[in-house]
This record gives sequence, structure tokens and C-alpha cells, in this order.
Amino acid sequence: MGMATFNWGGTGGVTIPSLYPSTSVPVANAAGRMEDQLRWLALQGASNIVLAGHSKGGALVMEYLCEVAEGSQPMVNDVNGRPLVVAVSAMDSPIGGGPSALVDPAVVPGTDPFLSEFVGFERYRDGRDRLRDAAEKLKGKVDIRIYDNPDDIVSSPGPQDMTRTQPYPGDNGLDVQVTHGEVLRDAATRNDFWQFVHQHEPAAR
Repeated sequence: MGMATFNWGGTGGVTIPSLYPSTSVPVANAAGRMEDQLRWLALQGASNIVLAGHSKGGALVMEYLCEVAEGSQPMVNDVNGRPLVVAVSAMDSPIGGGPSALVDPAVVPGTDPFLSEFVGFERYRDGRDRLRDAAEKLKGKVDIRIYDNPDDIVSSPGPQDMTRTQPYPGDNGLDVQVTHGEVLRDAATRNDFWQFVHQHEPAAR
């Protein structure tokens, strides 16, 4: 098993974290970059990729998944012609599941222009749940697992059948600096995530 990290883009000498591409670029604008990097991995012989993201990274993973299901991004294949991405996971991400996310911009579009621009994930479009539609479209090809911490004001659940909701010990529920990022400190959640990853290794499929 190997690991690679997504490159949001160069900082161009910017030293203010709030202006880094990983902070300032909406996920809808980064999905094409995700596809480019997946194509590069495919050329290197990669297969059975599990995309996993925390916070805004999880929203990016889900945006990419939705775009693949909707046909605006192609399904990248490995050198054997099989789908390169076999599973995706989001952790403590603002993905519009409400009501546990008090500041989730995707729950009610337009309620917080700054956060909507910061994240840029549009969960609901034309009255439809894009995550639910993507899961149905890609059933049997891509597995989805979402980890939601109801004590995290940024985190929100996805559709119930693909979400693991678990509060994390030690959170005070109010301080995002304390709460956000606790997802893998919970042993049960951490074990569940690694089992999810391992079951998609080539030898396990």
C-alpha cells in the first residue's frame, strides 16, 4: 500500500495561510486538478486508490465523486482499464448533511457567503442530493464512507447508509480549534477507517 497527497497548487510566495490555494480555492475549482493528479498516478501503475480527505479535503473528494457521476469529470482508469478510484472517504467535512454542522455552508446555500466561497461544495442542486445520486450511479464501482462528529461545528453527515456518526471524547463542542481534527483520535473510528481502506487493497478484491 502506498500513499500520495493532493497538491492544491503552489503558494507563489504567499506566506499567509488564509491565502494558500488549499484555503482559498473552492473545491469545484480543484476537481479538475484532482483528475490530472489521478491520471499521473495511473501512468505510474497505481490501482485501487482510496481517496480520503479531512474537512475541506473531504468536500473536495465528494465534489470530485459527484462530478464523475454526473459526467463532467471522466472516470480515470488504471493501466488495466479498471476504475482507478475504488473508494472515497470524508472526515469531519462540511458536506451539507445538516443539522449537526452549525456552520456548514452547503446546508442552506447563500447563508454564509464567505464559507460558501471557501468550501464551494454544492450538495443539493435542482432539488436533488448529489451525493445520493452519485452513490446510486457508481454503485458497485466506488464505495463511500463518511465520518461525522456531531460535536464538531464544521462536520456534517452524508446520507445515513454511508455515514458513521460518532462524538469524540474530550471535545468541548464549541472550540473548533479543539474539536476539529479529532476524527481519528477515536479508536473505533480509526479502526473502521483502516478496515475500509484495507478491504480495497488489490488482494482483498
